[in-house]
Amino acid sequence: MKQTVFEILEGTSRHQKISNAITAFIMSIVVLSCIAIVIETVEPLSVKFFNALELFEYFSITIFTVEYVFRVWACVESPKYSHPLFGRIRFMLSPMALVDLLAILPFYLTFVVADLRFIRALRLLRIFRIFKIARYSKALMTFGRILASKKEELVITAILGLILIFFSSSFMYFIEHDAQPEAFASIPHAMWWAVVTLTTVGYGDIYPITMPGKLLGGFIAIIGIGMFALPAGILGSAFVLEEMFGHRRVSMKNHFVLCGLGKIGIQVMKQLKLFNKDVIVVEKDKSNPLLQTAYDMGVTKVIGDIRMEETLNQAFIHDAQCLIAVSNDDLSNLEAALNARKAKKDIHIVLRVLDHNLAEKIQTGFGIESSFSPSALAAPAFAMAAIDPSVIGSFYVGDDLMLNMELVIKKGAPLDGMTTVDFENMGAMSILAYENAATGKRMLHISESIVLKAGDKLVLSTVPDMRHRIHEINKPA
Repeated sequence: MKQTVFEILEGTSRHQKISNAITAFIMSIVVLSCIAIVIETVEPLSVKFFNALELFEYFSITIFTVEYVFRVWACVESPKYSHPLFGRIRFMLSPMALVDLLAILPFYLTFVVADLRFIRALRLLRIFRIFKIARYSKALMTFGRILASKKEELVITAILGLILIFFSSSFMYFIEHDAQPEAFASIPHAMWWAVVTLTTVGYGDIYPITMPGKLLGGFIAIIGIGMFALPAGILGSAFVLEEMFGHRRVSMKNHFVLCGLGKIGIQVMKQLKLFNKDVIVVEKDKSNPLLQTAYDMGVTKVIGDIRMEETLNQAFIHDAQCLIAVSNDDLSNLEAALNARKAKKDIHIVLRVLDHNLAEKIQTGFGIESSFSPSALAAPAFAMAAIDPSVIGSFYVGDDLMLNMELVIKKGAPLDGMTTVDFENMGAMSILAYENAATGKRMLHISESIVLKAGDKLVLSTVPDMRHRIHEINKPA
């Protein structure tokens, strides 16, 4: 249940309709709550709708509190907050969790604080509820990522702005102080003029009257146009990069470059993310709907031709751990692999090749050991699953086909009462997992001897020749 709650709240649930419904409901409550705060400041409306506003406040607080409690309870399902105590503390100190807390804290503090002025200030803190929308808005989350990625440039721009304000106000003070001792009484007084001039607002309440002051004011106004255009340029370029590359990083190391986001590529990506691996997806078609899934999972995307060296360079191929080429074009996959090997000689390469014969030639001719034909790999599994429903998978060890089978011990069969050690000693098989029917406890790669009982489940690996024998000893006498 905890995993389901976590997935629904984070919007990664398989029950996407439920996630979307809850998101829409909470966003509507946030918006209505902010409207209610505004209405409370209009005295005639506040008096007329006092009971309705109070009732809605209790309702919204209940919703926000339940949401916050569920988030804290289920956050341990995330690898980032997996520790049952310290993980929850880290989550509660995260920016969005603090916003959730500020949305409900003022309401509860009013029960323990008697000072009316302080209560009024606490109620004002309810405006922080508007920031809850950021959790459910992809656009605001994108803006937040852009601010975080460009924080150094924005800080430098702010510092330059402060330096310019200091120098311009200082010079203007010494130029205009004698002519206007009240307007430019001190450097802090002149700073107001500097801010108004640099931002090109120009209220007109304070302005220079001397010729040197006018010259300085005109110069500062011209500089201000360019100065305050810098943040717009920085953020604008970041938005362009976000559109092109998605969750873009300055650099990445020991990551996986996945070329081709099709039916196989999307499954490979999900498996890599399941193991908390950094992934960059390279996809030629920017309208590919699967790119949205990659975006939702926090995967960096590069739009371009996988055959081009420039495209692989954008995916930081020189620092990558592995290149996985799984597009529908065999030759494109091969060319991407060769370019990756050219960029980094020791990079591990996994290649999808539809033609089984071509896959074998690539392995021998180009030294790319991990070259697979999906059809050749899947064919034995399909055939054996059709013949025997207990076969749940297959794989090759060299040229030998191995089967994975799921077996339920039948009552009265020779296996009922046999130990796992005796069972494995019967031939070429290995027990991968055991599940006790009575307790539901599951054990992987068991080393101890366990007595098998009716209803117990086994997942085992064996050769095709052993399949008939296994079924024979699992038949009731």
